[in-house]
Amino acid sequence: VNHPKHATFFVEKLWSYFIPVPPDAQTRAGLEAIYRKDFEVQPVLDAILRHPALYNGPRMVKPPVVYIAGLLRGLNRGIDTSAWVWLSDGAGQRLFNPPNVAGWDDSRWLDTNAFRGRWYIANTALEKVSLGDRKGKKGPKVPNDPEAIVEGALAVLGNPTIRPETHRELLTFARGSLKGATGWKAESYPPLVANAVRQLLAVSPDLQTC
Repeated sequence: VNHPKHATFFVEKLWSYFIPVPPDAQTRAGLEAIYRKDFEVQPVLDAILRHPALYNGPRMVKPPVVYIAGLLRGLNRGIDTSAWVWLSDGAGQRLFNPPNVAGWDDSRWLDTNAFRGRWYIANTALEKVSLGDRKGKKGPKVPNDPEAIVEGALAVLGNPTIRPETHRELLTFARGSLKGATGWKAESYPPLVANAVRQLLAVSPDLQTC
């Protein structure tokens, strides 16, 4: 701790776990002063969690485990299967087994391979609330109404905050999918579209980042 670069390294490393851009010189100096006072982590962490940059700065991609936890919390679903181990691994993070002593590379949480894993995570998280026929039993009736389907998807996932752009895209998808759905399609298509909207919401940038 007496190394002249220790406090700076520690502060910037801890900061980077919560905010994706470096602290400005004044903020860094203030955090270093807090740390040097007693060399305790908690006061520095408290200061970071109260800093405006945490709330107003750029969003960060959630690690797979954090993404899983957020989905399950929104769905009010607990850990009821060991599948989350390999699902998280497929998205790039196997718990207690980082690639090296530095931990996982936060800059690589999203690539073409890892996103495929996240798609499976969302699909597994939503499987217990999927709509339509299940084991010969009819599910709840889904209205042939794009707005109601999107609002229903938000409610199922715990009413997360999403951008207007995301809401608009989900509505556009639902309207296009239900267009011309008359006759038997008017009853059969809505639950399928609702399942798709839930999946798209779960893998949207709004739920992948924080």
